[in-house]
Amino acid sequence: GGVAFCVAGHPAPRAVRASGAVEALAAGGPLLGVLPGARFEVGSTRLSPGDALVLHTDGLGETPGADGAEFEDALDGALAAASGARSADALLGALVAA
Repeated sequence: GGVAFCVAGHPAPRAVRASGAVEALAAGGPLLGVLPGARFEVGSTRLSPGDALVLHTDGLGETPGADGAEFEDALDGALAAASGARSADALLGALVAA
């Protein structure tokens, strides 16, 4: 259940807990390959039964919602609402619906 991660330019992945809590996994550094000598922090977390790990590109967060605001502002709420999803397909469906 252990996961190590390092963000290097993409949005932080999210750990969606079975309880509905959403945790941004943000350890990392700058955009990979841009700054010579850049240093990157490696983070870690544990996933328990019922938790999900959601990785996404910036295209998801930049998608405008019905109100015109970028979806990134509503992403954690949408993931929390979908936390009871029993499969990756169900979680994806909830994100698309949101």
